[in-house]
Amino acid sequence: MDRVAERSGLGSPDSLRHHLLRRVRLTPTAYRRQYRPPQDAGTGRAPLTVPLSS
Repeated sequence: MDRVAERSGLGSPDSLRHHLLRRVRLTPTAYRRQYRPPQDAGTGRAPLTVPLSS
């Protein structure tokens, strides 16, 4: 959360949570669950993809 908040320009995890809830009405955990791609059977991992908003 710290790195994402910093890289997105929001500064802090609290600010990121606030804006995420306000913008998409999801907590960070709920957002990850909703938008996480299916896991690759070979590695058990998948790259994180974030949908673009208009």
